[in-house]
Amino acid sequence: MKDRLTGATLPLLLPLCVRLTYDADMDTETKAARWTIRVSPADDMLVRRVVAESRMSLSEYVVSQAVAAAYADLADRRLFSLAPEEWTELQDVLDRPAAAKPRLIALLEQPSVLETE
Repeated sequence: MKDRLTGATLPLLLPLCVRLTYDADMDTETKAARWTIRVSPADDMLVRRVVAESRMSLSEYVVSQAVAAAYADLADRRLFSLAPEEWTELQDVLDRPAAAKPRLIALLEQPSVLETE
């Protein structure tokens, strides 16, 4: 799935875990930014232990986990800033009349598997 604004590949969010989807463009994208971070010896040892058991480099692991956490943080936001034209587009979408969904109606008319007779 692609982010509408950035075109970046979005992660697949699964219960209890986050997995990043693979995008063929990831290999060809030039990495221009550099992060320099400091960690405690205990944190370093823990992360390196996980990396040693994975098929990723330390950089790949740290970046993938940071990107997944960033997407999760964005998904948890309650307030969003929209440009005026984006606000208008959102209002137009919300103001559209509801579309009939015959298959959904038929499904909802069936008894629930959770209901007892």
